[in-house]
Amino acid sequence: MTRWPKSIDHYMSYLKQFGVDVEVYVMNSESNLVQMKDSFNGMPLVYRRLDHNTRGWLAQLVFDNAEQLVRSTECQVPESEVTTRAKQLQELMISFGELSENGKYVTSAGQAGMENGKSRAGYTELPGVQAGVTAEPLSFNSLLESQFWDKTRFYQPVDFLWQATLFQPVGGMDQVQHAFAKEVAALGGTVHLNSPVKHIEWDEAKQQFKISVSKIGTTDLDVHHCDYCFVNMAVPFLKEILDDSLQDASNELGLDKPFKQALQAVYQAQFFDDKGIHQDKFLACTTKVGWQADRHLWQGSQVKVRNTVQCQEQLLTVPDSEVGVVPIFGGISWTDDEIVQIWYPSCAYHDQKGVLTGAYNFSQVAYNWGKLPIDERLNKARAGAKLFGHAFGEGLEHGVAIAWQNMPYIKGGWAQWHAVEEHAGNAVTHFNALAQGSAVRTAHSTQTVPNFFVIGDQLSSLPGWQEGAIASALNAISRIERPDLAVPHLSYLPDTRLMVEGV
Repeated sequence: MTRWPKSIDHYMSYLKQFGVDVEVYVMNSESNLVQMKDSFNGMPLVYRRLDHNTRGWLAQLVFDNAEQLVRSTECQVPESEVTTRAKQLQELMISFGELSENGKYVTSAGQAGMENGKSRAGYTELPGVQAGVTAEPLSFNSLLESQFWDKTRFYQPVDFLWQATLFQPVGGMDQVQHAFAKEVAALGGTVHLNSPVKHIEWDEAKQQFKISVSKIGTTDLDVHHCDYCFVNMAVPFLKEILDDSLQDASNELGLDKPFKQALQAVYQAQFFDDKGIHQDKFLACTTKVGWQADRHLWQGSQVKVRNTVQCQEQLLTVPDSEVGVVPIFGGISWTDDEIVQIWYPSCAYHDQKGVLTGAYNFSQVAYNWGKLPIDERLNKARAGAKLFGHAFGEGLEHGVAIAWQNMPYIKGGWAQWHAVEEHAGNAVTHFNALAQGSAVRTAHSTQTVPNFFVIGDQLSSLPGWQEGAIASALNAISRIERPDLAVPHLSYLPDTRLMVEGV
C-alpha cells in the first residue's frame, strides 16, 4: 500500500501517535489523460472531457424524458406530484450535466466575464487574456463505442477505498516502518533485519516455540524461544518453514486440525502446476515500473520571457507545443495498453525531477511481464508511455522494474482467497479457521491456549492494505487477552481484485 483513504482509521491513528507526517496523495485529477488504442484515433484525451461529456449527454437524455422517468415505480412519486418532480429533475440535470436552460448539452467559453461559460469539459486553448476555446463535445455515440469505463479503470477513483484525494507519508512509505521500529525499540524490543526465519517447531521440553533464524551472508542460525508466535509472512511460506509435527493434518498433535486443514488448502492454491499458463494462485501476480524524468514532461514548461524582434517587446510565453495543455500535478492517467496506468508524483511540484509509476499491471499481463528480462519490461513500459506523447515516453529515464511474484520473501502482491475456493473449496471456512489462531496439542496430551497466529492483510477484510494488517494483528491480540472469545467469523470473503486492482 503506497496510499490510503481517509477511512483508514487505525493506520492514521498510529501515524499520528508515532509522529509520522502525512500529505495529500492525488489519486485523480481531471487533468489526467485517458488513452485507448481503438478509440478516438488512439489519441489521449483529458479525463475531464470524457467525464463531463458523458454527464452532459446523459443529463440531456434524462431531461428529455423526465416525466416518464419520474412516473417509474422505483421513484415512488405520487401522481399529484409528478409534474413538480419532473420539473425538479430537469433542474437537477441542468446543474448535473451543465445543460442550457432548454436542456441541451452545449459547450461554450461564455461571453463577457465568462460567467455563463459551459466549460467543465475543458479547453483546447486555455483562458487567459482571451476567453479561451472550449473543447468540442465528443459525440455520445463515440463515447459509448469507446467503452472507456470498461477498457480502463476510469471510475476507480470514485470507489470508496480510493477517492480522488488520499494520504501518503511525507518522505516515502519507509517512514512508517521506521516509526514502528522506533516504538518497538522504545519498548525494549529489537527488530532483526536481514534475518529470515528458517524453521518453526515446538520445543516439548520448554513448552515453547523454537524459532531458527538465519543471518544473510552467513551460515549461522540464531535460535529464539517464545510463548507466542505471530506469523505475518505470506501463508504459503509456512509449508517449508513450519515443522511437520505442527502442521501434518494426519497427526493428532500439533496445531488445531481445522487450522492445519486451512494451511493445506492455501498450499494447494499456491503450489499447483500451472503448466506455464497463468492461473490465479493464492499470491497474486503484479508488476510495476518506475521512472525518473524532468517534470516539465507532464507539468508543462515554466512560462518564460521571450524577446520579439518584430515588436521589440518582451512576452511571457510557453513553447507552441504546449499551448492549451493543462499541466498535470498528481493523479493517474489510464490506458488499455498493458502498462494500465501512469502515476504522477503528488509532492515536490517545484523540483526539476520527479519519480512516477510507469506501469502497474495484474494477473495474466503481470504473469507474462514477470517472465521477461527487466530491459524488455522497461522497453514495453516506454512504448506504453509514448502513447501519451512521443516526447513524454522518450524523456523517461533511470527505469526500475519489479515483478512481485519474483521477489524471494514475498512471491506476490497480495492474497487471493478466490484461488483457495477454486483449487481447494470452502475458502470461507479456511479463512475463519486461520483467523482464530491455534493452540498446540502437546505430546503430554495437554493443550495450550491459542498461541500460534497467522496475521497480516491476508487475514483481513482489507487485503492489500496495511489497515488490514493492523486489524488482523489486533484480532490476534484480542484472542490472547480473551481466548474464550472467537474472532467474528466472516460470511463471505472480500474480492481482492476489486479492492486492490479496481476491476
